[in-house]
Amino acid sequence: MAADKRYKKRKKRSWWPGALIAVLTVCIGGGLLAAIGVHRMADGKKSAAQQSSSTVISNTGKEQDPSIEPTDSQAEDDSASVPQSTVSPEAENTGNTSENSEQDRDAWVEEQLAGMEMKEKVAQLFFVSLDSLTQTENTATVGDDFKERFGEYPVGGIVLSDGNIADPDQLKALTRTAGEQSRETVGINLFIGVEEEGGEVLKIANKPEFGLKDAGSMTDIGARDDPEAAYQAGEYIGSYLSEYGINVDFAPVADVIYNNPNSVVNGRAFGKDPYLVSDMVTKEVEGLLKSNVSAVLKHFPGHGSTEGDPSEGDAVSYSTLTELESSDYMPFRKGIEAGADFVMVGHIIMKNVNQIQEPASLSSYFMTDILKKEWGYEGIVITDDLSMAAIRNHYSPSDAAAAAINAGADMIFITSDFGEAFDGVMNAVNEGVISSERIDESVRRILRIKYMRQSNG
Repeated sequence: MAADKRYKKRKKRSWWPGALIAVLTVCIGGGLLAAIGVHRMADGKKSAAQQSSSTVISNTGKEQDPSIEPTDSQAEDDSASVPQSTVSPEAENTGNTSENSEQDRDAWVEEQLAGMEMKEKVAQLFFVSLDSLTQTENTATVGDDFKERFGEYPVGGIVLSDGNIADPDQLKALTRTAGEQSRETVGINLFIGVEEEGGEVLKIANKPEFGLKDAGSMTDIGARDDPEAAYQAGEYIGSYLSEYGINVDFAPVADVIYNNPNSVVNGRAFGKDPYLVSDMVTKEVEGLLKSNVSAVLKHFPGHGSTEGDPSEGDAVSYSTLTELESSDYMPFRKGIEAGADFVMVGHIIMKNVNQIQEPASLSSYFMTDILKKEWGYEGIVITDDLSMAAIRNHYSPSDAAAAAINAGADMIFITSDFGEAFDGVMNAVNEGVISSERIDESVRRILRIKYMRQSNG
């Protein structure tokens, strides 16, 4: 009641002086508070930059008392006034771990390289069919023939064909013992590859003994305009390849289809739109990598516009450099960004691009100047099969293999006449046509990929 009486007495006084004072007080006080707030904000930013690693940081990057949970209004104020941290401690740790991992990898690579004889280095450059290595048709087991030949030619990789694959137990035994033989002989893992594209090109899922479904034609998958479908196809294929001990898939086809009925990639490539094909290739590579299976992008610089089939004769393209850069190159670039370990170079004569009329698989312009230098590709550049007519009709196996390595190929894919091709490279090294540094550069690339896939497996 006393409070009420005092209130009534104040009401009898003139009202405007008090109101004026109140307004001035609010204005002045508010300005002082704002200035203090700005000053404290600046100090807060300065101290945040100098804080120790033990300071508790909120998800807005502002220093907090660890015993106090911020209110909703504080969280809103913080997010508006304090810039987000661009590098988290976790990211810094990941960077350090990655740097250490690369150092470990490079140290291992140099150690392996230093302990290898030149013949072993040259053998690593070959990715050969199993039958070509054993000199026996339809090799299905790793027996004495394989061990003897591998002891003489410890190749970097073997590719399996229909005749090498019978049933799940046989395939697992084959890949396991072949891998063991490589580690026993040279202490290095073996690339074991297969051409498992989906659709019309299959080596495993087409056999009822495996009980697998076909992932489908990549052309059909591309027509769905859904990159996630390409990821699912790659993930599915990678999962069963990994289960059977296969660590390299000669897929995906990264060619862009043109309106050309003669193209060897019709029914195998994702489509005509280079942007769509790029998205699809990216996703299939990611799907394969989920199972630690290396992807092989093929057929660089692009088979989509070629006339002729390289398995029957010359394959010629009249695409210009501008057309390649605006279309054919795009899926290869995106596939490389996605982590493809291999780029396969086709036996394509680019009439309007390369002044030297030679297949891209023997061209330093495409393999060294474009892929390695201009694009900075650090994976493995591998030729298409040197046994194809596009090569065989013009070159001996020994000359073709030596020319490919000299031009920048890191691995030679070959399914026949392997011994002659191997001798051709060895002779070129011994005669100084191919330098030891050139050999070492490719072996480093091969060993880096093998180390990485072994570490991720």
